[in-house]
Amino acid sequence: MTEQAASATLPWHLPFRVNGLNIIALWAHKLTQNQRYVRITHQITDAHSEYLRSGRGLILGDFNSNTVWDREHPGRNHSMLVHKLEKLGLDSVFHRQEGCPQGEENIKTYFHRRNAGYGHHIDYAFLSMTVDASLRVGESTEWLQHSDHMPLILDIHHLPGSASSARGSRLTE
Repeated sequence: MTEQAASATLPWHLPFRVNGLNIIALWAHKLTQNQRYVRITHQITDAHSEYLRSGRGLILGDFNSNTVWDREHPGRNHSMLVHKLEKLGLDSVFHRQEGCPQGEENIKTYFHRRNAGYGHHIDYAFLSMTVDASLRVGESTEWLQHSDHMPLILDIHHLPGSASSARGSRLTE
């Protein structure tokens, strides 16, 4: 299955496949006042819904969104995006493993202006629910000197039906 890459009207994402896993890497940014952040991620998800629905889907990256900002994006907010991804069979690996609700994350993935006291959880890895995986967030004490975003280290323990599932795979965003 070949997916359409980013374009001028729907930028900042890259669909690709590794070991039978359909992946979309994204950076949700601002194209126009109406096409920004979580709204762009909704459009990317809509454009690639069948690709992600395959039972072997992963969308990960800088979503620039969280449920705490839902009111700022009526009609296409983060909670609605989480629900849309769940209907495609994907959930956040971090939230699956930590058992915390969206918006109540105790680990931050982004620190505005590299300020360790002002962080948010805005980077995610939504993976097919049938895929066994774990996720670590890089430590701010180690990574803030390099970036305002912490790396997400995704370990896929078992990808059903894949020859590589016996040895596992690691993806780093």
